[in-house]
Order: sequence, then C-alpha cells, then structure tokens
Amino acid sequence: MEATFNILTVLVFGIIFTTLLALITLPFIAKKELENA
Repeated sequence: MEATFNILTVLVFGIIFTTLLALITLPFIAKKELENA
C-alpha cells in the first residue's frame, strides 16, 4: 500500500511540475515566434 502511495505521489508531483514548466516556457516560445514572424 505504501509503495502504491509513493508512486501516486511521484506521478502527481511530476504532472504538476510539467504543467508549471509548460506554463512558464510557452509564453517565451510564443514571444520568440511572434518576433521572428
């Protein structure tokens, strides 16, 4: 049970981290694309 809980915790943190990273990096990528256009 504890192992399953640990895996779920890692998955949740991974999803949150990836989402935050995407939200932070996407505006910068969009800004560069607009400047190049």
